Amino acid sequence: MRKHLIKSLLEITIGVFMMAFAFYFFFSPTHLVNGGISGITIILRSSPLGDISWYRDWMFMYTAQFVLLICAYVFVGKDFFLKTILASVLDPTFNLIFERLNCNPLYFLQTVPASNWYLVSTVVGGLISATGIGICLRANSSTGGMDIVQKILQQKLHIPYSKSMYLTDFFVVILAGFLVKNYSIFGIDNITTWTYNIEMVIYGICTVWLTGYICDYLALNAKTRRTAFIICDNPEIIKQYIFDEFDRGLTIVDATGGYTGNKKKMIVCTIEKAQCYILRDKIKELDPSAFTFFAETREIVGEYDS
Repeated sequence: MRKHLIKSLLEITIGVFMMAFAFYFFFSPTHLVNGGISGITIILRSSPLGDISWYRDWMFMYTAQFVLLICAYVFVGKDFFLKTILASVLDPTFNLIFERLNCNPLYFLQTVPASNWYLVSTVVGGLISATGIGICLRANSSTGGMDIVQKILQQKLHIPYSKSMYLTDFFVVILAGFLVKNYSIFGIDNITTWTYNIEMVIYGICTVWLTGYICDYLALNAKTRRTAFIICDNPEIIKQYIFDEFDRGLTIVDATGGYTGNKKKMIVCTIEKAQCYILRDKIKELDPSAFTFFAETREIVGEYDS
């Protein structure tokens, strides 16, 4: 139990570090809003608050996370609060550490033409951030921030979590188009106009979509497989073939034809994607009368040796 806890804490720390890294070195210097607390942080830079000399991003992050943690405790519950508190504290802390170490926010972008900053930040920053979020989710932890709002929407308004995630993040990105100052391609200090920043919004939406896709991929076992359902009269020969060739376990259940009422057996077995084509062709040879279909399996809980 203790070993599992340490592993989970380590995974959460690594995941949040990747999120903070992507924000500090990619999203923040390019003013690319991709939703969440980090996106609101960038929006606030274009407000009067951003003109205050002592104001820093991590100050707002600490404040927002604190308020949202209280909301999590009141509206969602103690269990979710405890799962969220570490990530909520680590995110602004890592940004504070980067600043105290005098890390150059443009370190990775300084050799990239400014006209390509949005593209590079979307691809590189999006991949790093999404991987970090996915690691946190696999550790059964919330990432804090807007994740708390999404959880409240799910519980109180019964909005599915996947939809609430896109709803809140897309809202922040679209709103940012009106509120974030446009910057010229010649450098981040050359402020131009307050016109709607459609380019940033498009890249922000792409980043949100990329993040959601990668998180889903990582959180659901990171690798899709196929589950074979084989309805046949004599399952023994097919069962033995699966044991010998694929070294996989399987389940045999009774099946009854809905129209004929005939009694049959159904083999259920999860295998690799490439193996399903081999099994399909072999079943035609072993039992031509067997009815077989394959379903995509996105999440596996329990023992499965690749």
